[in-house]
Amino acid sequence: MRIDGDSMGSPLFGRRPTRPGSAASGPRRTGSTSSSSSASASRETSELMAKIQELPEVRADVLEEVRQRLNRGELLTRDAAEATANAILSDLQAFLRL
Repeated sequence: MRIDGDSMGSPLFGRRPTRPGSAASGPRRTGSTSSSSSASASRETSELMAKIQELPEVRADVLEEVRQRLNRGELLTRDAAEATANAILSDLQAFLRL
């Protein structure tokens, strides 16, 4: 990806940047590498979106319980921090396995 100062011309916004004096409909280079990498990226994006859809909804009752435990100081220990970090890493590893 090339950054040339025209952020609104990025592919994310659906337009390609053009230089002053250049033809917008100039010759385009196509190749199997571009096509296959695009298909691969599309497949990977679809797989990740499917994984995201499988994630459970946020449970307000659990969040409130954790908030209360934090306010009481129950979760401000090294053991609690390590357990939380291990749980997050475990979930992340399971999520990234495609």
